[in-house]
Amino acid sequence: MKKIIRTTKELPSEFDLDRYKNIDRLNPFEWLRLIQNRQFFFTFTCYALESNNTNRLNAIKNDILKWFEEPFEIYDPTGGFNYEDDIEKCIAHNKKEMTVRDMSLQDFFIMQNEYDKANCFFEIDGNSGSLELNNINFMDYCNEYYKKTYNISETFGSDILNQIYRGYYYPVMINPYSNKDQLVNDILVYVENLREKLNINPDKYIKVDNQTLQKWASYNLLALMDLQIWAKVNNFKITNTVLCVSAFPTGVYGESNLAKSIQPIINDFFDFDGNSKFEIALSRFVAHEIWKDTDKYFPENIFNNSEWKEFANKFVERWLPKKD
Repeated sequence: MKKIIRTTKELPSEFDLDRYKNIDRLNPFEWLRLIQNRQFFFTFTCYALESNNTNRLNAIKNDILKWFEEPFEIYDPTGGFNYEDDIEKCIAHNKKEMTVRDMSLQDFFIMQNEYDKANCFFEIDGNSGSLELNNINFMDYCNEYYKKTYNISETFGSDILNQIYRGYYYPVMINPYSNKDQLVNDILVYVENLREKLNINPDKYIKVDNQTLQKWASYNLLALMDLQIWAKVNNFKITNTVLCVSAFPTGVYGESNLAKSIQPIINDFFDFDGNSKFEIALSRFVAHEIWKDTDKYFPENIFNNSEWKEFANKFVERWLPKKD
C-alpha cells in the first residue's frame, strides 16, 4: 500500500522551490532537454518497479535527491550513455518533428524502395509517356500496392504509409520560384485537401510556443514533475493539497487548477507508451526556432558539457534549408 504524503514536512529536505526560480529563463531547447530527461527517469522508474529491481530503484532515489538540489542539470539513471553530450541524438529527435524540411538521402531510398515494391506488383513501364506518368500520384501508387497486398482499407492504408513508412512526412513537390502569397495559399489549400484525403484531424495536434513555456513556468511544471517522480520511485502518493502548497506557496494556483489544467500536461509527458502530444509539439517548436534565428533564441546553453553552437550549426547544416 502506498504511503500518503499529507504534509510538506514529509517531503525530502533537499526539495527547495527557490532552486527552480529561473525556470522562466529557460529557452525552448532547454525545456525540451529537461523534460525529456524527466520522461526518461519516469519510464526507467516504471520499468524498475515492474521488475522489482532494488538496485536500480535505489540509484534512482539517490539521483532524484541530487535533482532537487540542481534541477536544471541532466542526469542519467542508467549510467549507460552521456545524455548531456549526445548532440547527434538531439538532432535526430528534433529532425523527425520538423514541420517542413529537405528530403534526405534516407528519405529518397525509402521512397525508392516503396516504388520498387509497388512497381513489381503493377508492372508499370517506366518508359511510358510522360502524360501517363504525370497523372499517377506517387503515394496513391504505393498505397494501392499495400491495400491490394495486405487487404487494407483505403483510409487505413493511407494512414499506415503516411505515418509509418514516411516517418510522418508526405512527399510533395514545391516550386520556390513562385510569388510568396501564391505559394503560401497553394500550400495551405494543398495541405487542407491532403488532410481530408488522409482523414487527418488537425485539431488533435497541439501547438507549443513561448507563451506556452511561460505558462508552464508559472505552473512550476518541473518542480511538480520532480516531486511526482520522487513519489513514484518511493511508492508514495502526494496529496494535491501538498503539491499545491509546495509549488504555489502564494496560492496563485489551487487544487482545481492542478487537476484541470496542470496535471493533464504532466500526465501527457509521462505517457508510458511514449505518445506525448506536448513533447511532439515542443520538439516542433524547438526545430522551428533553431531554424528561424539561432542566435536570437538560443544565445547560450546552460548545460556545462555541451557545445551549443556546435549543436545548432550541425542541426541547421544537416536538416534545414540553407539560408542566405
